Amino acid sequence: VHGDSNAPLMFNLTVVIEQMLERFSPTRLIKVTPQFVLVNNASDTLHYRQAVSNAQVFSILRGSSQPFHCLLHHDVYRLQIKAVNSLDWSGTFRINSERVFYLYAIHPTRAALPWVIRVSIHTHDMITHVLFDDWPLDQLPFRLINKTKHEILFSQ
Repeated sequence: VHGDSNAPLMFNLTVVIEQMLERFSPTRLIKVTPQFVLVNNASDTLHYRQAVSNAQVFSILRGSSQPFHCLLHHDVYRLQIKAVNSLDWSGTFRINSERVFYLYAIHPTRAALPWVIRVSIHTHDMITHVLFDDWPLDQLPFRLINKTKHEILFSQ
């Protein structure tokens, strides 16, 4: 479903049609739900945006969830997130495939402390949930050890 020319959004909706049972059997139940729901279980508010140039920035409060609808664009299913006070956006990630990965940031309220955010994307009842939550620093999911004599440059 596309928005009007003043709001160039593509509303990603899921439609499920179910046959009712027993005495309601002639009736069909039609459920219309957002295709993508963002859930912030992290310890602070996050900003997010679609990974296209000049994309509008949205906020998702700690402990809340909200539907996500895409701007019309050829690569609509890519997002970026960042901590509220951060200048740096995360790397771009796709939200239309199930997986779990981790993003590294500086925590907005505990200055200079690293913040690892686990991103878990899964689909249930035709709705894709994108969950953000804190990952304990003593259980970091990655570690780079350079045993060469050369400097290694990398980016997330």
